[in-house]
Amino acid sequence: MTELLIDAGNTFIKSASVKKGKIIAGKEFRTALLNEKKLRDMLKTAGVCVCCSVVPKATVMLKKICGKKNIKIHCLSYRDIRAVRLKYKAPKNIGADRIASIIGALSRCRPPFIIVDMGSAVTCELVDKNGNYRGGVIFPGIELSLKALNEGCDLLPKVTFSRTRKGPGTNTEECIKKGVRAATAGGIEKTVTDFLAMEPDSAVFLTGAGARFFTPGDFSFPCRKAPALVFDGLLQFYQKLVQSGLD
Repeated sequence: MTELLIDAGNTFIKSASVKKGKIIAGKEFRTALLNEKKLRDMLKTAGVCVCCSVVPKATVMLKKICGKKNIKIHCLSYRDIRAVRLKYKAPKNIGADRIASIIGALSRCRPPFIIVDMGSAVTCELVDKNGNYRGGVIFPGIELSLKALNEGCDLLPKVTFSRTRKGPGTNTEECIKKGVRAATAGGIEKTVTDFLAMEPDSAVFLTGAGARFFTPGDFSFPCRKAPALVFDGLLQFYQKLVQSGLD
C-alpha cells in the first residue's frame, strides 16, 4: 500500500511518498491551477492519502476522488495533536499545516521551539518548554507582498522574486525585490526575537517555500532549515494512526 502525503497550501499543492519510512518529494502544482484532473494524477498510485489542507476546495476534491478510487484518506486537524496543549482561543482556526509543522518539530526535538513557515503568509509559532502552544504571528509572505504592490500601485510591475546583489536597488524591479525581502526578514527577526525573550532556549526552524531565499546567516539568532517539516508531521500523524490500529 502506497502512502501519499499531501500539503494543500494557498500557493502550492505538494505531495510526497513514503518509502521505507523516508519521505520522497513528489508532484506539485500551483493552487491557482487546482482541478480534479491534477489531483487524480497526483493520487494515481496512492493506497492511503494523508493530508493537511488550508484550501477548502482542495479538501472537498480530495475526499471525493479518494472515495471514488477507494483510497483511505486522513485529513489532519487540531484534534490530532496530543503532545502539545493548544493555548489558543479558537483551536479549530489553526491551519492544518501549522499543526503538521508542530508535530514535525516534535519529531526532531523537545520543546521549546519556534517554527517560521514562509508560504503565501509567514506564520511563526511558539511552543514553550512546558509543551504549550502559546500562539503565533501571521503576516504577508513574499508572494502576497509582491501581489499587493502590483495590484495596489498602478506604476509598480508584476515581479517574480529572486535574491539580488547587496546594496540599494538600481531599478524598480530590483527595489521591489529588496523591499519585500527586507520586510519579510524584518518581520521574522522581530517576531522570533520577541519569542526568544519568552523562551530563550528555543530551537528555531525555518520551513516553507520562501525559506529557500534565506540562509541562517540572514538572522541574528541560530536557526536551522527544515524544508520537509510539514511532511514530517503528516508522516508522524499517520504512523500513530497505524500504531493505534485506526488505519
